[in-house]
Amino acid sequence: MVIPLMLTEVLTLILLVYNMNRMDIALILSAIMLFAIWVITAVFFSGAHQKLTLGYDKSVVDGLIKINWSRTLLWTLRLILVATCL
Repeated sequence: MVIPLMLTEVLTLILLVYNMNRMDIALILSAIMLFAIWVITAVFFSGAHQKLTLGYDKSVVDGLIKINWSRTLLWTLRLILVATCL
């Protein structure tokens, strides 16, 4: 399940904002990236994974791999941004 991991992401973002006592531009960008990751996950991944429950489909898997690169890039950029805040 991805829900606990997604909740952990938002909780850590909230804790960072709370502990810093300010909204740094890096944290704002990090929040926007987190929202984008969630939208990509909801729009593309949920439906694709549902299709895969019916059986293996190479085109669906290939699509998941291509779309996942956008999430990987966003997570990497978020890591860099959050690291600059610490």
